[in-house]
Amino acid sequence: MTKADAKRHAKRVRELGCCICRRTQTAIHHVPRTRRRPGDDTHVARDDWYVLPLCDPGCHKESGHGLHDGEETWVEAHGTQASWLDWVDEQLYGEVND
Repeated sequence: MTKADAKRHAKRVRELGCCICRRTQTAIHHVPRTRRRPGDDTHVARDDWYVLPLCDPGCHKESGHGLHDGEETWVEAHGTQASWLDWVDEQLYGEVND
């Protein structure tokens, strides 16, 4: 992926709105290698293709609510980051990577 491809992809992901609450002011959350789907591992820790749109601070970093505040609680409430990567693929490309 070129830098231009990554920038274009991130812009499209942000335009989806927060995948959790649908707020339109979003930040890009890079899904860590260990939280991606099987087959997604490019051996790059911060791969610009595996990103989620999360409102910031809100669903991204808000104390007691955000993913960075407590992943286990966030996953219990919203599902895995891998499942949200499927959602992004479906919204942008009409398909899910298997």
